[in-house]
Amino acid sequence: MNAAIENDLQYEQMIALLNGLLDTVRDDACHPLYSLIAVVGDLIETYEVGHEPNSQVAQVG
Repeated sequence: MNAAIENDLQYEQMIALLNGLLDTVRDDACHPLYSLIAVVGDLIETYEVGHEPNSQVAQVG
């Protein structure tokens, strides 16, 4: 199973998931879904870093 975000649709879905988690968990570090926020956030960050305009230019040049 590939856990990486592969396209813009999946990216938007993960953003929606993260927002829902944040609304549910808030700042309750004891909430059972609290650690999932970090996992989803890391996936989003990895996708964003790989899809920044500057990274596209660096690959071409």
